[in-house]
Amino acid sequence: MSLGGPVYFIISVKESDLSEESAHLYAGIVMGNMQLQATNSFLGYRFASEQKKVTLIDQVLKERLEIPQDFKPVQVLKVGYVEEDIKKRKVSHGEVLTNIIK
Repeated sequence: MSLGGPVYFIISVKESDLSEESAHLYAGIVMGNMQLQATNSFLGYRFASEQKKVTLIDQVLKERLEIPQDFKPVQVLKVGYVEEDIKKRKVSHGEVLTNIIK
C-alpha cells in the first residue's frame, strides 16, 4: 500500500501520569480508534515506526515538533490516501450475524 499526502500522528503521553505499561495500553487504544476512523474515511494507514525507533528518536521528535519535555512520544501513525481505489463492501446485517453464529 502506497500512501500519498501522508499526515503523521504522534501519540504522546505525559510521563508522570502513567506507568510504562499503562502508557502503551492507552496509546494503543487511541491508535486503534484512529485506525478505525481512517478506514471509515477511506484512508490508508501504517505504523510509521516501531516502538524501539520512537524511543531512539524521542529527543529529535520533541524538539522538532515542540512536544513538551514531560511528554514522551509512544507511537507514530502515518495516514494518507491510497493509490488504488477502496471499494465499500455491501454486507447486510443478516450476513454478518449469520457469519458470526456459524
